[in-house]
Amino acid sequence: MSESDPIYRKNEEFIWSELDGEAVLLNIKNGDYFSLNDTGLSFWEKVDGARPLSKILEMMFEEYDVQLTVLKQDIGDLAQEMSRKGLLETRE
Repeated sequence: MSESDPIYRKNEEFIWSELDGEAVLLNIKNGDYFSLNDTGLSFWEKVDGARPLSKILEMMFEEYDVQLTVLKQDIGDLAQEMSRKGLLETRE
């Protein structure tokens, strides 16, 4: 795994629920919660601890009508934010 193409896995301390194309994620240990819009939910659902970020971006590019550079920037920023907040972990 390279730092430029990380493989993320979901933090098991979070449970989540989808409603109308959006998601709410709840940390069962401390009660913190986060919401995701439809694009964030699509990313979250594709994180499986096996796919590198590049593969997830490829899948999302087929799903959304957006420039690849914009998608890479937006999802890269989202992944970093989710990592900082403890929702995602980088696979070792």
